[in-house]
Amino acid sequence: MAPLTEQDRARCACTRCPTYVKGDTGLFCLYGKSEQAVVERGCFCRTCSVHIENHLQGRAFCLRGKAGEQ
Repeated sequence: MAPLTEQDRARCACTRCPTYVKGDTGLFCLYGKSEQAVVERGCFCRTCSVHIENHLQGRAFCLRGKAGEQ
């Protein structure tokens, strides 16, 4: 897995995800779980270009933690 960077934020699908909490950080695959009260309403992780291009494993990073920690 290549190290994720802030440049990946522009391609991040978090803010379009039905589970996303408005105003949260996004890029949860890099930063880890949300500090907000998150209720899973679907997951876009596996369709995200950051996830695909970096060959990440896992999903729902906002609930389960960053890539490599699940």
